[in-house]
Amino acid sequence: ARTFWGGPHSVICENLKDQLSARSWKETGRVSVSDAKHIFAAYAHIHAAFWKLPHTIGLKTFAQWDQLIGEGGPQYADGGWTEEERERAYALFGPHRHLLDKMRGEIGLAKIFQHLSSHATTLCQGDAHPGQVLKLKKHSSYAEEHGRWQIIDFGQAIVANPAIDIGSFMLYVDAKDVDERNDCLKTYWDALTGRLLAKGVNPGLTFEQFQLHVKVACTWRLILIFCFSSSDGPLSEDDANTLREEMRLSEDFPLDQQAYNALVEQMK
Repeated sequence: ARTFWGGPHSVICENLKDQLSARSWKETGRVSVSDAKHIFAAYAHIHAAFWKLPHTIGLKTFAQWDQLIGEGGPQYADGGWTEEERERAYALFGPHRHLLDKMRGEIGLAKIFQHLSSHATTLCQGDAHPGQVLKLKKHSSYAEEHGRWQIIDFGQAIVANPAIDIGSFMLYVDAKDVDERNDCLKTYWDALTGRLLAKGVNPGLTFEQFQLHVKVACTWRLILIFCFSSSDGPLSEDDANTLREEMRLSEDFPLDQQAYNALVEQMK
């Protein structure tokens, strides 16, 4: 929705209530692969429009945003995520746990963020999930002019690698296997690079590099989900296994040893 006015205490936005369509994922929490491709194309539109945007006052810095990957920051938990809360979240990763310890302790999440940003930056929503997407009626006036899929809520916006958004949203896509996930990523990539190349802009990274960056971002979003899920205390083993199944945690998703090694190699 378009914003007509903004001040320190209020914002006036366009009302699209009468043009909204039902969102099938509202009940299931999962977006179909077909819908995800349209949504990723909408993200590609935004990302291409703001490609290489410098940091701007009002956008989050990494230090202000990192609570969204289970670090400090008072916005989602009083006083930020404690070591105890983070420990419970990390434990839910099971055999992947040691990779998170390495990312955080041996490399450093801020350094990884800087590395991803060295490849590509744009305006990222910073908190991508299905609740941040409007699906408009097929033949509504706004959809006819601007597209049926609209991205909303940029309260956590940050200049970063676009994988930050795509990796986060990928956790909510009803992709059954790696082929379906890659199919979604390829749709985004083709839409993004098509728009950039049309303006004579080189993306600055390859699709394979982008795939790796998405795995990192996926992992980071999962940390946040696990922080929230265990914020009231440790989960029972049955509840923990149910949560892992819901998030489709597997031997190679979202991050495995091979991907971690590739990240380390890429950062040399």
